Amino acid sequence: MAPSVSITKCSTYGTDEVESAVGRAVELAGGMGRFVKKGERILLKPNLLSAKPSEKAVTTHPEVVRAIIGLVRRAGATPVVGDSPGLGSALKVARRCGVLDVCVQTNTPLVDLKTLVIVENPGGHTFKRLEIAREALEFDGIINIPKVKTHAQMYLTLGVKNLFGCVPGKRKPQWHLSAGVDGLQFASMLLDLAAFLSPRLTIADGIVAMEGNGPGSGDPRELGLVFCSADCLAMDAVIAGVLGADPQKAPILRAALSRGLTSASA
Repeated sequence: MAPSVSITKCSTYGTDEVESAVGRAVELAGGMGRFVKKGERILLKPNLLSAKPSEKAVTTHPEVVRAIIGLVRRAGATPVVGDSPGLGSALKVARRCGVLDVCVQTNTPLVDLKTLVIVENPGGHTFKRLEIAREALEFDGIINIPKVKTHAQMYLTLGVKNLFGCVPGKRKPQWHLSAGVDGLQFASMLLDLAAFLSPRLTIADGIVAMEGNGPGSGDPRELGLVFCSADCLAMDAVIAGVLGADPQKAPILRAALSRGLTSASA
């Protein structure tokens, strides 16, 4: 059976509308209680790329983060928001884009994923060792909250790519430099990283997406959709289809298809 990907409509970032749309998307995926258990500590991993206001569509919108905090808490788990921005600290970016306000209002901790550790990855297809932030490994599970955006090097940045935020920021420039030489090699690392981290759920903010010169300098584009799946690769493939994007231009989808990962053709 193909992995399920739920899609709900949401036309604004009003608190009630976002809560309803995100809640419906998660319910269609099986309900939050299927993915988190009472007493667990769950890392909520939004896209906190850089310190831009939320209306620039560079970061996951704070109202989407708020809605997921509520769902996790009602399931009996403890949410913690965290990321490792490419520029600046998680605190600086969260303050600028409004996510910090949500964390304060909901009494949710914010952590910087900053301490580099090397982990063994014997099940990896290409990379048998990975560089990951120690903080990301200290949770019972991860909920991945990407923003739907274009990407100058990777064509699209969605669920799989968002998990790159679990690599400390000081290591990101080297990997992005390598992407300019061999995008498929970078994509292969991202696929191995996603498989290793195995997020419980991925919920993508496509209410206002980004097109053009993404991930940080493109133009906001109203899409009006929230996507949700337990399989972030399948979700990425579905989003690419919704956008009418060519999967052969997306290194992550191309690398996944070359591995025979069927969810990449969802």
